[in-house]
Amino acid sequence: VVRTTHLTGLFTDVGIEGAKILARYKDTENREKMFNKFILHTIIIIFFFLGGIVGGFLYAHYLFVAFLFPLGLLF
Repeated sequence: VVRTTHLTGLFTDVGIEGAKILARYKDTENREKMFNKFILHTIIIIFFFLGGIVGGFLYAHYLFVAFLFPLGLLF
């Protein structure tokens, strides 16, 4: 289960998955599954930050017209 409602939960999940990978590194059966989950959580965190930064710059440059692109994607 991947919870993406808050970044605090994602950072906690990244820490837990990272600790599991380090503690059970020789466990070849579950290593790929744990690593994939770690990568997924990390990518979600990166895109949260990138979305905030890009959205801020787009709004500063285009004002409310910047909202038309995501609105068009939703429709």
